[in-house]
Amino acid sequence: MQVLDMKKILTAIAAPLLLITCLYGGCQILENRTQDKVLAIIASAQPGHPISEVIARFGQPSLHTDDVERMGNGGAPVNPTFCQGKTLHQYYVSPPCRWVNIYTDKNGIILFVNWSRS
Repeated sequence: MQVLDMKKILTAIAAPLLLITCLYGGCQILENRTQDKVLAIIASAQPGHPISEVIARFGQPSLHTDDVERMGNGGAPVNPTFCQGKTLHQYYVSPPCRWVNIYTDKNGIILFVNWSRS
């Protein structure tokens, strides 16, 4: 009878630990995939190159704006003076929620790239 009680106790302890371990491992896998995609977008978005190269590889951005006020609401703090005359192309990468921010001039040449969390 006592052996049966020990099995129940061990099962009651092992089951939640296994569940927690699986959840944590799954979150780490998603985090690594997101990080890899963010790094791939940033690596392909080199200053001086046209944004069309990034679009050809990763598709259309989630957000495309020339509006300086919307650029400030996109996740990353930006200087409004810097945004004048520029276009922001944002790629949303999830989970977890991350944005790759690509700033171009009016000719579509990449000037600056960064990323932010939302």
